[in-house]
Amino acid sequence: MVVLTGKHAHHLSKSLRVKKGDRVSLADSKGNVFKSKVISLDTTSVYLVVESRAFFEKERPRIVLYQSALNRFSMDEVISRAAESGVDRVIPFLSERSVIRRKDAIIDKVERMRRVAVESSMTARRPWVLEIDAPYTLKEVLKNTEEGLDIVLWEKEEKHSLSDILPEESPPVIRIYAGPEGGFSENDIAGFSSRGFKFASLGNLNLRAISAGSYASMLIRYHYGSLNTLWGDRPIGGENI
Repeated sequence: MVVLTGKHAHHLSKSLRVKKGDRVSLADSKGNVFKSKVISLDTTSVYLVVESRAFFEKERPRIVLYQSALNRFSMDEVISRAAESGVDRVIPFLSERSVIRRKDAIIDKVERMRRVAVESSMTARRPWVLEIDAPYTLKEVLKNTEEGLDIVLWEKEEKHSLSDILPEESPPVIRIYAGPEGGFSENDIAGFSSRGFKFASLGNLNLRAISAGSYASMLIRYHYGSLNTLWGDRPIGGENI
């Protein structure tokens, strides 16, 4: 038995207008999805019985979006779009042209960003909630030695599109770096180059800072076939309850 209260109960009963006997999918944000049946409800509580459970692994590659810090409302939009486009984690960082210049100014907003991530993940029906990390400086970003592929989205890249630099076999993690309004500075680009990061263009259209990361995520997922299956086709384990 599961009992939903507060805003979740209100959302189901008022916004979604579920009724007794309707079936609802519940997720625990850690890959488990429970198919459940509503057995009773009112405006404050919804009672459900769980009928089955399925577990979904995270997609490969996991996509991590490093987003140069934007203002609050723009970061909310980045997070919302990242949740909808399959990004696994968003990490805000300070580049030379970032609107926000101090880490503590971003730290104060991390909890808000995480709330937006949860709400957007629910809207997108993700088995895993989009994660939001504490902010980094560019210097800290460049010290990262974890395995995976690092791709800088750069509007001045003239030789390679994103598809040109994606390997045939998917790496475990792809980290994409999206700049602020106005793009990365020459110093930022020099820093990325010093670490051997790849540079990619997203085509002739000029994308806004809030769009580039999610756009790239969808292209990467399409490239590796993640858009060819539906959630209902992808559970790797489960049980009737």
